[in-house]
Amino acid sequence: MRLKLHARPEPRKRWMARQASRLAFAAILGVVTVIALTPAPNAPPRLLGLDKAEHLAAFAVLAIFARLSWPDVRAWGIGVALLLYGGMIELAQATPGLMRSPSLADLAADGAGIVLGLASVTMAARLASRYETAPR
Repeated sequence: MRLKLHARPEPRKRWMARQASRLAFAAILGVVTVIALTPAPNAPPRLLGLDKAEHLAAFAVLAIFARLSWPDVRAWGIGVALLLYGGMIELAQATPGLMRSPSLADLAADGAGIVLGLASVTMAARLASRYETAPR
């Protein structure tokens, strides 16, 4: 009789992928927080050149990694949590020492990015499930 060390490798692979996604999510969240709360004179140069596009891109990526990291959490729950995070950043930017200004337009761009990111993951999952169940 052979001893199987890993009787079910698939769940372990999924667990490792989920952990990698969570690590990436935490790193991206940290980078976004540091960039958003860096005082204006010391802020890094704009990456995309458009403030709203950067908000949209950052929150789309956060939403994608959050959804991949916690697939059992409903999409709307992830969306609400990320929007609250965006709101907290905007409130923190009102701190006088940061020389930044909060903006509802930035929060709206965050929301648009969240919707885009969550929709992307949903569409990719649907396409993947169709491909897996397609007759051969």
